[in-house]
Amino acid sequence: MHCISLLFALVALVQGDCESPETCAAQSSHAVAGSLIQHAHAASKEKARLGGYSVGHDNTQSCGVDRARIEDVADCRDAATALGLDFGAQGSYYAWPAFCFKYRERIYFNYDVAGSRSKSSAYMVCESMTTTTTTTTTTASEAGSTTFVGVRYELGAMGSPFCVEGEVIGTHGECASSAVATALGKSFINWAQTPDLPTGCYYDSSLDGLMFNYHQGGQALPEDSPVCKIDNTPVTHTFHQGELNSNSCSVGEQIDDPELCREAAAELGELFQTEGSYSGYPSGCFALGNGNIYYNRHEGNGSNSNARPICIAAV
Repeated sequence: MHCISLLFALVALVQGDCESPETCAAQSSHAVAGSLIQHAHAASKEKARLGGYSVGHDNTQSCGVDRARIEDVADCRDAATALGLDFGAQGSYYAWPAFCFKYRERIYFNYDVAGSRSKSSAYMVCESMTTTTTTTTTTASEAGSTTFVGVRYELGAMGSPFCVEGEVIGTHGECASSAVATALGKSFINWAQTPDLPTGCYYDSSLDGLMFNYHQGGQALPEDSPVCKIDNTPVTHTFHQGELNSNSCSVGEQIDDPELCREAAAELGELFQTEGSYSGYPSGCFALGNGNIYYNRHEGNGSNSNARPICIAAV
């Protein structure tokens, strides 16, 4: 009976049947961890490489240098097939690795980047990549993946909380991206939320890896360096909140990218809570009545009397 209830909880989470963003976070932190374990088989620690896909290390959220995390669920399914493993599920799994990972002979895809963390016995699934320059240049952004246009990444001065050129990377997703790992030759280790560490993305020389701290107003440490993003082609975005009880923007466009939703939250001075599938709320980026901002992947949604869409000015 216990297994059946856990299975129903996982199905509800994956299908987006949470009653609200407030309850969905609680479901993902309790039901999903148990649900993943229901798929348990004998653990495997071997590193396979077939068709450009490989299983990396556990207890990390980085694929290291020259390998990229798989940030699209369709590619994650392809990786499972190439590696000869079953695809278990996709959903928002609090406190599990972000994106594509292996747990006990099954492959999972985790949309919850903000609430993700490394985990013992959860292995990153990676794809090979070839990079010969420290400058990342892309021209398009596809749904389910993150690209950073016309930027380069450098380490700032050790012991300083600031960047002489550019700015400290301010999002977990970009800090942990393969673009940053490849540019700096350093792997992402984990995230934290504490006043005792530098704010944002930084390099910890004692661990020889990258960390991200969500806490605003953290302190610089002598052995740490900020990770700086220098953008030679900055793009200015203008955000605003739409009408209450609406699922569209009368001015501008709805935001259909979770990283852009996080940027909107920062620009509007509001707190970004999480991303997930929330039935009965506006699609894409939206704010609740208390100002907290969420990203909703659920399709076919409508208006909600306690929510407003977050809009971006048309370019």
